[in-house]
Amino acid sequence: RTTVNGIHAMFRHALDQAVRWGLVAPIATEQVDPPSRDNPERTVWSGEQLRLFLKAASKDAHGCLWRLAVYTGMRRGELLGANLADADMERGVVAVKRSYSRGAGNLYEMGQTKTHSSRRQITIPASIVQDLQAHFIKQMDRRLELGTDYLDQGLVFADGIGRPVHPNTLADHFAKVTK
Repeated sequence: RTTVNGIHAMFRHALDQAVRWGLVAPIATEQVDPPSRDNPERTVWSGEQLRLFLKAASKDAHGCLWRLAVYTGMRRGELLGANLADADMERGVVAVKRSYSRGAGNLYEMGQTKTHSSRRQITIPASIVQDLQAHFIKQMDRRLELGTDYLDQGLVFADGIGRPVHPNTLADHFAKVTK
């Protein structure tokens, strides 16, 4: 919607300039209708659907990520960009400071969150703290198993060799869990 509104504004500005230069009649700018401002409908899961999702998610390799997403509302890029240093298990707090998202050249990269107000601290329930602690133990076992082949980037959620999980991989897992 933002892109469409930007294109409309640019087109309207170009027509206004053409009127000032005498290239088109003033009536031309009146023929350009602004795009609809309708908000798309959003589907929200029922409590039962959420319960079923969490049950199915517990069997997925990214089960801990799904539970953290549900309980915190963190965006996909924020989850994938979460750093181990930003998870304070003693206080039960996760700090959102970075995001893994599409950047220059359409390549994924680690960067700042979407907006300044996106940087925040989120209190997490004891059950999620336990999930994260169990997740960290599995991740540490994997690091030890691979030794120097593990590309440790300090991520909370990494792929099997320590790199950021690709968003498409996560989308595939989400599709399987929701199915």
